[in-house]
Amino acid sequence: MNIADPFGAIADIIVGVYQTKKIQGWVSLLFQTFYSSVVVFCSACGGSLVASKSWPVSVGLGLIGIATTMVIFFVKSKLTKGMLLVAPTDIVNAEQASHMTEIQK
Repeated sequence: MNIADPFGAIADIIVGVYQTKKIQGWVSLLFQTFYSSVVVFCSACGGSLVASKSWPVSVGLGLIGIATTMVIFFVKSKLTKGMLLVAPTDIVNAEQASHMTEIQK
């Protein structure tokens, strides 16, 4: 920061705030994705175990739920606009069929 250049200093502050908000957005996206993935995994795996399914089947269902959750967050986030996503067709179809309930707080 140069004292002789006040406009450069103002520009540095504005760019810093912009970058900080981007970082906050990414941290928020990662937290939401992680928390939702844990909830989906516990629900799918727990429900499957209660229904007397085997451990591998239950964990597999939980992992499919996590994959679907991550695709939903990737597709709906403004931060990932324009990025490429490669995912199995059945996961994308599950996202498009809206098997998940979105709760906005």
